[in-house]
Amino acid sequence: MLLTHFLSATRAITPVFDGLSGRGSGCGELQCWRAMTAILFIAQRVSAAVLAFFVTVHLATILYATRGGLTAGEVLARTRDNHWFFAFYVLFVLAVSTHAPIGLRNVIREWTPWQGRSLDIALAIFALILLSTGFRAAAAVYLPPEALLQ
Repeated sequence: MLLTHFLSATRAITPVFDGLSGRGSGCGELQCWRAMTAILFIAQRVSAAVLAFFVTVHLATILYATRGGLTAGEVLARTRDNHWFFAFYVLFVLAVSTHAPIGLRNVIREWTPWQGRSLDIALAIFALILLSTGFRAAAAVYLPPEALLQ
């Protein structure tokens, strides 16, 4: 169902990219805006699909750990130097920092008068903050405490 929704949405926005193939003098302001909106639409849908997987695995891991009686220290002992956990959470952070700012941009544009370049810049900064704090959290789970203090 998700794939069907994605494919129908992609077909609906494909005409937006006509004329952006490099022929002619480039795109006009409205055409470039539509193309960027289409790219953001696709990025948010793809990141949502990725997040569905990551959130499911994350919650299943939490349930497994807590029902198994593991303490926070025991969980951290298992995740330290585990490259798979680190890669998982780095990809999780990338998906969140793509998905959340795009969604927030849409909500702000619909519910407030704030639009334009200043909104895009503010949400780009927000995305960088999410990336920074998310990578830091992933590093805290992966690296030993001594490495974090340096």
